[in-house]
Amino acid sequence: MIQYTFLFFCFFYLSFGFATDPPDKAIEEILKNINSNSVGTRVSAVEAAGRIGVEALPILERAVEDQSPNVRKAVALAADKLKGKGTPILEKILTDKEESVRITGIQVAIKSYYTVNMRVSAVETAGEIGVKALPALKRAVEDQSPNVRKAVALAAGKIGVKALPVLNTLITDKKNESVRITAAEAAGNMGAGALPALRKAINDESFSVRIAAVKAAEKIGADALPILKIAINMKEKKEHYSVLIFRHTTPPHMEVRIAAAKAAAKIGIEALPVLEIALNTEGALIYASTIRNTAIEAIGNIGVETALPILETAVNNQDHSVRESAVKAAGLIGIKALPILETAINDQDYLIRKSAAEAAGKIGREALFIVEKAIN
Repeated sequence: MIQYTFLFFCFFYLSFGFATDPPDKAIEEILKNINSNSVGTRVSAVEAAGRIGVEALPILERAVEDQSPNVRKAVALAADKLKGKGTPILEKILTDKEESVRITGIQVAIKSYYTVNMRVSAVETAGEIGVKALPALKRAVEDQSPNVRKAVALAAGKIGVKALPVLNTLITDKKNESVRITAAEAAGNMGAGALPALRKAINDESFSVRIAAVKAAEKIGADALPILKIAINMKEKKEHYSVLIFRHTTPPHMEVRIAAAKAAAKIGIEALPVLEIALNTEGALIYASTIRNTAIEAIGNIGVETALPILETAVNNQDHSVRESAVKAAGLIGIKALPILETAINDQDYLIRKSAAEAAGKIGREALFIVEKAIN
C-alpha cells in the first residue's frame, strides 16, 4: 500500500509541473530562444514567458518590438496571463502598426480585470479598425463601466450600419442615461439604418436622450423626418407641465419640439410637413412662439409654390398666434403670398390686420391695395 501511495504522489508531482526547471533556468532558456531565427521558436519562447509570470516581464517587453506580427500577437496573449501587470505591454500592442496585432490586443484589453482607461483605449482602437473589431465591441457592450459602454457607442458610430446591433443594445441601456445619450448621438453617423434605434430614443423617458435623438435626426437629414415628426408632436403630462411653468423652466416636451423645429428648418423643403405642424403650434407662451418663429423663418426661405398651401391653412387657424405667424411668413415670401395677406387684412383681430398691413408695406407697390384696405 505504501508503495502505491508513493507512486501516486510521484505521478501527481510530475503531472502538475512541480518537477520543472527553476524559474531562473527556464528564463535563461527562453532568452536563448527569443533570439532564434525561427518565428515558431520565438512564439514558443513568448508563450513560455507568459506561463512563468511577472518574472518574465522584461522578456515580453523586448518581444513586443519583434519584427514578426505572430510573435507580437503571442506577446499580447502572454501579457494577459500577467493580468493588470501586463498593461504597459498592451498599451504598445494597441498602437501596433499591424491591424491583426491590435485586434488581438483589443480582445485581451477589454477584459474586466484591466483598468477602465485600458478598456476604453481598447474600444477606441476597435472603432478605428472598424468591422473586423466588431466581435470585441459586442463583448464590451456588457462592460460594467458606463465610460466603457459610452466608448463602445462612439466606436459603433464610427463603424457605421454594420455596428447597429451594438448600438441597438446601448440605446436602451437601463443602467445609465449618459450611455443612451451617447448612443443616440452616435446614431447620427449611421444614416437611415439607425431610424429604428432613434425611434426608441425619441420615446425615451429622459428628456436629454430625446434631444440627442433630434440632433441625430438633423444630422441624418430628410430620411429622419419621421423622427422629427414624432418630436414635433410630443406631449407631456399636464401636471408635469404646470410644475415646470411654476419653476420658470421650459417644459421638456417643448424643448424637444423647439429642437425638432430647428432641425426641420435646417433640412429645408423636404421638411415642410414637420414645419407645417410647427407653424400651427397653438398658444401664447414663449415656447410655442419660438416653435412658430422657427417655422416662419424656414418657410419664408423655401420655394413659394410649395409653402403657400401651408400658409393658406394657417392664416385661417382659430388661434391668433398661428394666424399672426402665417402673416409674417407671407411677408417674407413676397408678391406670390399676397392672397394670404388679403385674407389676413379682413381678420376680425386688429393685431392680425396690422401685421398684414406692415407685411404688405414691405413688399411694395404690388401690395398697396392691401394697405389701402387697412386704412379704410
